[in-house]
Amino acid sequence: MNRRTFGRLTVLGALGALAGATAEAAAPTPVSDNSSRKNYRPTLSSLRSHPSPEWFDDVKFGMFIDYGLYSVAGYAPKKEKGAMYPDWYLQRMYDDPATAKYHAEKWGKDFQRDDFIPLFTADNFDPEKIAQIAEETGMRYVVPFCKHHDGFCLWPSSFTHRNVATMGPKRDLIGPLNDACRKRNLKFGFYFSLEEWEYPVLQDGTKMLRTWTKLDGEPDKIVPYDEAAVAGKIAGKIPVKDFIGDYIIPQANEFVDKYDPDILWLDGDWTAMAEEIGSPEIVSHFYNQAEGRKEVAANDRFGRFLRFNSGDFSTSEYGAKNSERSKVLRKWEECQGASQSFGYNWQDTEKNMKSAEELIDMLVGIVSENGNLLLVVNLDGKGAMPDYMRDRLLEVGRWLK
Repeated sequence: MNRRTFGRLTVLGALGALAGATAEAAAPTPVSDNSSRKNYRPTLSSLRSHPSPEWFDDVKFGMFIDYGLYSVAGYAPKKEKGAMYPDWYLQRMYDDPATAKYHAEKWGKDFQRDDFIPLFTADNFDPEKIAQIAEETGMRYVVPFCKHHDGFCLWPSSFTHRNVATMGPKRDLIGPLNDACRKRNLKFGFYFSLEEWEYPVLQDGTKMLRTWTKLDGEPDKIVPYDEAAVAGKIAGKIPVKDFIGDYIIPQANEFVDKYDPDILWLDGDWTAMAEEIGSPEIVSHFYNQAEGRKEVAANDRFGRFLRFNSGDFSTSEYGAKNSERSKVLRKWEECQGASQSFGYNWQDTEKNMKSAEELIDMLVGIVSENGNLLLVVNLDGKGAMPDYMRDRLLEVGRWLK
């Protein structure tokens, strides 16, 4: 018996519930412990006492919307195997020779990161349509990229001018998507990077630059602020004394208070310990804000060494779980694209996408191993879902129904 046949026999009932779930089943789950106290402290031991909600085990299938300033460029050098990351374009246009060569030829050697901002208009970003496609595909939760490592926020953050209210589209993109998802009883998530490639900081009244090394185990650096070197890279960022305490933590907590997400999906975690990047403070606020009101879930990307060992579920990216199998003793989630691309890539076509059968087989296999599939869906530079992506998703939805 092959895996497809096995999956259809053993998992079909669980997957069928995705498309046929009632509004009551998908609605926010109230907490039943009769406690409204702020129980969670910003320590790993306290956060590990948080129970993973049953609804996260039930949802099975979600949409990971990879969309941001980088989508305008929409490019990563082709690879024969493995994932490509167009959502890192805004950094790799400076430090990756192949991307830098392409950038100079396509956009010009003087075209900087911030020059993409006026082009990021989101003219075709349609929250209602996106939520409808998620629903018709049989997905039960949606997690949009709200702030990637370049620091451009897709909501009107009051902690930076580098956001969609003051730059680019000049309107909130996250609020309407949140509303559209909740109307359809889809759980809503908050993707948030704990790190940014560069950020201005103040030391003894002098402006400096905090730079993220991005390498496992190498600490971030504070270097002299060079106006020429950062020109065109960090427009809208407000200098702070403490990058984590004055910016990252309050920015994330403000989002949680404003949009009330069901899922906290942290990223940028692999170089620093949790205590150094503020994740315990953010996660405890997230838990406490929902305590006594509804059940919520946080992923495991708290800091270095903590993947598969923190949060309410473990995250696997393009099959990383396969090398961590001994550690996966609880609920887990695979994030993977319908192609090799993490982020919009103009080189993608229907020909290099996974077929509907391959996507179904992947979903069935993951669910049969107690996982959820958070499928990466890339929007183009104007915010539209490419036709080949939409059609493939709807094929999966028809199968589920």
